[in-house]
Amino acid sequence: MMNKINYNIFEYETLDWKKFKNLSFVKKSLQLYEKKSNFQPFKYTASGIKARQYVGVISLAGESIQVLPKIFDKNNNKDQNIKGLLYLLKLTKKLNIKETDLANLSKHNDLLEIFIYLFANNLLELLHNDFHRNYVNQEDNLNYVKGKINFTKNIRYNLVNQAKIYCEYDEFEENILLNQIFKATVTKCIQFSKNNFNLLQKCDILLSNVADIRFNNPSICDQVKFNRLNQKYQYIFELAKLLLFGNSPSIDNKNLQTFSIMFDMNKLFEEAIFEIINIHKTKFNTSEVKAQKSNQYVFDNPKLFQLQPDIYLKQNDHSVIIIDTKYKKIDGVKPKDEKTKFGVSQSDVYQIFAYSKYYKAKKCILLYPQYSENINKKDLNSSNTGFNLSVNTINLFLEDSKTSYSNYIDKIHDQLLDIIKQPSA
Repeated sequence: MMNKINYNIFEYETLDWKKFKNLSFVKKSLQLYEKKSNFQPFKYTASGIKARQYVGVISLAGESIQVLPKIFDKNNNKDQNIKGLLYLLKLTKKLNIKETDLANLSKHNDLLEIFIYLFANNLLELLHNDFHRNYVNQEDNLNYVKGKINFTKNIRYNLVNQAKIYCEYDEFEENILLNQIFKATVTKCIQFSKNNFNLLQKCDILLSNVADIRFNNPSICDQVKFNRLNQKYQYIFELAKLLLFGNSPSIDNKNLQTFSIMFDMNKLFEEAIFEIINIHKTKFNTSEVKAQKSNQYVFDNPKLFQLQPDIYLKQNDHSVIIIDTKYKKIDGVKPKDEKTKFGVSQSDVYQIFAYSKYYKAKKCILLYPQYSENINKKDLNSSNTGFNLSVNTINLFLEDSKTSYSNYIDKIHDQLLDIIKQPSA
């Protein structure tokens, strides 16, 4: 088990180089990590590392950096932001967390320990109650008939020694790929977890007859198939994939132990908005909801410049609404200040204008998360082009520590309903 040194920062904040205990080792680990994974969660400056839009945790040579979002609490309360992140991960089906567990989990203050707890606790419960085994095809040269005789191989191997019989048979055993992936995940988590060490050890003991295999390629998970007999393991399997591979590359140098689970808030914000509309589409008078609708191009032959709005809505009256989510802070500017363009970037407007013209949208919505101050909704209308644009922010703050998941989702739903149903200017 590694002794972790935790650093907590919020998205877009900078962590000073001076805070690292083993700076040269951390820099080397980060360089190798980014090279292997082709993934850059940080921007490097002379003073330190600056977080981008990725939140989660990355563990480097025993020093753990946790990056939290700041859209769930006005005062950047760590517990509130962790809880809000868990709510969005549940909503977007990235984590299947029981609502009764959410309040307790967010108090741990450590995302990695939360993910490991969910995995280890659920796995241990299933291993105790229903250890999954499967029939595995085996073949061997035996002293007796077991299963069926493989006559071709029996002639090849036993022409002289006829006391042996070459057989094929099915063995009901626990050393199957699913359990091997679970064991590999347990082994990896033991290196990084302090709070869940005892839970993981109990899982490891129950998996003692399962081969200890190091998996480097996440494609191995595609070979695991689920059916009615093992589907209860599917949730834990998804957690195992997240913990075993996450965003971490395969690093051969054993001295550079790197582990990360990072989520892109751009995508998470977009997916959360889509999920709420899709689940309640009848309330939005919507017959069709599509995320990243991508089968249209500006030019047909050859197909060039794909038109891919974040969220496409076809209303019951066959009119179209386009929503483009933008995970960035919009300035609280006065509506009369034309030079500031209400804090909206020109490229954002050009992009959604193109979607509007192609899909003949009745209404287009630029949707931003609300940070500290409340930004008034702004409707813009062009009589020349028929382009109707609504610029909105949505409040994702948790009002207090007792806000339940269902109440939180209802709050977002009500805001979206108001934004979408309001007529354009």
